[in-house]
Amino acid sequence: MIKKILLILPIIAIFGSIFISSIPKLDRYEQRSLAVYDREDNLIAYNLTSDGYLRLKSTVSEVDPLYLKLLLASEDKRFNYHLGIDPLAIIRAFFSNLKAKSTVSGASTIAMQVARNLDKDLRYGYYNKLRQALAAIYLTCTLGQEEILNIYLSTVPMGGNLEGVKAASLAWFGHLPDRLTPAEAALLVALPRSPEKLRPDKFLKSARYYRNDVLRLGVANGVIAKDIAETATKEALPEKMQKIYQDALCLKNFFKTPEVYEYHTNLDPKIQELLKKTSKDYLQEQNSFETLAAVVINNKTFEVVGYLGSANTATSLMDLPHALRSPASTLKPFVYAKAFDSGLLHPKTIVYDEKERFGAWAPVNYSHKFHGAITASDSLANSLNLPTLDIILKLGPQRFFLWINSPKNWVKLAKNTSPHAGISLGAASTSLFDLANFYAALANDGIYETARLLKSEERSTKYKLLSESSARATYEILKKVRRPDFAPKSEISYKTGTSYHHADAYAIGSLYDYTAAIWVGRPDNRPMTMMKTGFSAASPHLFKLLESIPQQRIPKVPLKEIGALSKDAPLYLRTIKNPQTKNEPLKIDFPQNGSIVKPDFYGNIYVLTKNTQGEVIMTINGEIAPDTSFAPQHEGFYNVCVADENGQSDCVNFKVILNH
Repeated sequence: MIKKILLILPIIAIFGSIFISSIPKLDRYEQRSLAVYDREDNLIAYNLTSDGYLRLKSTVSEVDPLYLKLLLASEDKRFNYHLGIDPLAIIRAFFSNLKAKSTVSGASTIAMQVARNLDKDLRYGYYNKLRQALAAIYLTCTLGQEEILNIYLSTVPMGGNLEGVKAASLAWFGHLPDRLTPAEAALLVALPRSPEKLRPDKFLKSARYYRNDVLRLGVANGVIAKDIAETATKEALPEKMQKIYQDALCLKNFFKTPEVYEYHTNLDPKIQELLKKTSKDYLQEQNSFETLAAVVINNKTFEVVGYLGSANTATSLMDLPHALRSPASTLKPFVYAKAFDSGLLHPKTIVYDEKERFGAWAPVNYSHKFHGAITASDSLANSLNLPTLDIILKLGPQRFFLWINSPKNWVKLAKNTSPHAGISLGAASTSLFDLANFYAALANDGIYETARLLKSEERSTKYKLLSESSARATYEILKKVRRPDFAPKSEISYKTGTSYHHADAYAIGSLYDYTAAIWVGRPDNRPMTMMKTGFSAASPHLFKLLESIPQQRIPKVPLKEIGALSKDAPLYLRTIKNPQTKNEPLKIDFPQNGSIVKPDFYGNIYVLTKNTQGEVIMTINGEIAPDTSFAPQHEGFYNVCVADENGQSDCVNFKVILNH
């Protein structure tokens, strides 16, 4: 008895060793191409695997039922009745091959093909057929038949670098495998028999023959009606692989979670089509080295429904909506809104747009003109810099910075920098994605939610960023911002911004249920050509995009006329005096009366004034000067006078000595 056991043990050990070595790893199935899908599960971005294949996960629920029926009829009729190997098929194949004295029939089941797809070493020879069978039994018993089908659908070779039914359907037919014609389904069943020799783009006759053979087997097994199969045999085969268009090509660079290969987003394919048109329109402008990025958010659900990483992919494949850039003046509305909310300002408060110095810094407006006394509403609509600085200083830069970052830490300062007034003019960093998120909160009457790009993300807790009245008042003011010429009556509430040296151009706004953010610029942060601005380069695309989105245009429900929505400013907010100019007349600081002056290195003399109101006119010896500087052509005495919009004036006489 012991001798018999000792004889059996080596056999068991050998068989066990063969069995263990036959168990394939699931790496090929688990390590797939990174794939990004829209809300309707269309593929919108992907990467090839590290070994160069387009391998997309495909499940039973994602493929046309007819394909599955034809697959089983052609490859494994008793799939549902065995545990990985089909004894009846083995017996049939044995006698058929014995009779023909050559291999004319096989007995591979789908589970055995899965084992072969997972481990390429199991392909050839009787020994490897045994290992295939053992692997098939193991996989079926441990994973179940549905998962066996899922692995097959995801890893089956389909010609070229295509693996899986989803990748093949997209490349050969241009659509997902959930809606296949009988001819398409039959071709996808036939291709794995010899993926390279049955490619319809290279071997048309062979591909047609084996496709029709699958249809014939389908009729024989009662899967498809004879007349439908006959019609399908006449259907043309694809002549070439189609390029799979990536609607969100750059978005894939944002997703970097290890071992996560599928991302299902909330992106709306209709809005993605509109963004595709935006890209085409932009590229027609021939912006070399520059590109456009965009984000669209649903104001009710805070779902990100549109995303364009880069219109000019020849220039950049960066995920630009998440890149940190200067926000330019796009934070100004939040400065005013917070001041409204804090009781420090009212839309009808009179503020002063006039020259000021902040230490060595003397900021000006983009137009280099000053407007003098103006309402806070008009100041914001015209994006004036000096009143904005006065307002953020009254709020307190630290207070504003902590408040704007309270729902999310999205406004970044340079290292070792404390919050300062310059934040309001763009001296900070943030992303287009977050700007869109906060403008959506403004459109949602001050209620903030984290924008959700993925379906799997749960809605965040609602955060009250602003009171209804302050948010609504700011939203309505932004409707007064200058419109592009083609949309003079548009209801879009929006803000533009242009960063220092024209490196960034923004247009961000809302129309009813949607908020969109457009950025135009150079990814390398260099200045754009032709001095482009948010208004000239970005706002036309914003207006065309928002006006194109299909939606019910239901006006906002009117709110009570309280706070920032009250008709008049309270007495204590009728005006915000500038302490630097209060009760002080216009004065020429330089040159001083009776002084002797030499031009600078470039031959210019700069006239410095203080306490001016609005636009300034300067005369030199009675003639109007184009600017507040001049280049004297001769030595001698000069008379310079300066007058402002409020009728204030000052004159000085001085002697000029030219540099020799």
